[in-house]
Amino acid sequence: MITLDIDSLAQRIIDAATCHPERRYIVAIGGIPGSGKSTVAYPLVDRINALAGTDVAMGLGTDGWHYSQAQLRAMNDSEMLFRRRGAHFTFDGLGYESFVRTLDEPEVQFPSFSHCDKDPVADGGWIRPQHRIVVIEGLHSLLDKAPWSTAALRYDEKVWVDTPIEVARDRIIRRHLNDGVEATLEAATRRAEGSDLLNARTLRKHVLTPTVVVQDTVAPPRAHVPIEASKAVAA
Repeated sequence: MITLDIDSLAQRIIDAATCHPERRYIVAIGGIPGSGKSTVAYPLVDRINALAGTDVAMGLGTDGWHYSQAQLRAMNDSEMLFRRRGAHFTFDGLGYESFVRTLDEPEVQFPSFSHCDKDPVADGGWIRPQHRIVVIEGLHSLLDKAPWSTAALRYDEKVWVDTPIEVARDRIIRRHLNDGVEATLEAATRRAEGSDLLNARTLRKHVLTPTVVVQDTVAPPRAHVPIEASKAVAA
């Protein structure tokens, strides 16, 4: 096991990206619901930019590829789809795969997600020419099922945020309550166990082999986060 902190991981990515100046370096960060993917991803982007001395990295999430509520309502068994919203089949995986194929274009627009409206937003942001490193965090970014696995062929680094499911479960329930998704502990627990934890089990069973496994997501941003570098070779 190799233990690194965020600075070391950021430097590892910068060094690797420098070896391939002709194309962008793509880092995908995946994990089960409540694992702390964004807690790893966005501080990592900050550290890469700080070490580089300029904004060479851009971070984004895959939530922008959720099917909209209108799209879900138009599909068969829409009640089930709303209940399981967040599962891989409630995302536009083909749209995400298409996006990843464009990442070597000079400028690429990406969608985001409005938690207020609970729908994707088409004009979420832009990857500009100076962004030579792109960090993508998302629930299904490392899912070993097409089309997600096809998109993953373009990744240079695959980071799995490994969190015990019991810890993630507690975080999810608290998040549902804090965000006003559910009003009671019973309802928040029912939602977590009826959707989020089903997604977690699917992801654990069908995860691509990561190049890096983050073992501790409890640390605050920019703290030293122990990680284990696996023997797998980056795609």
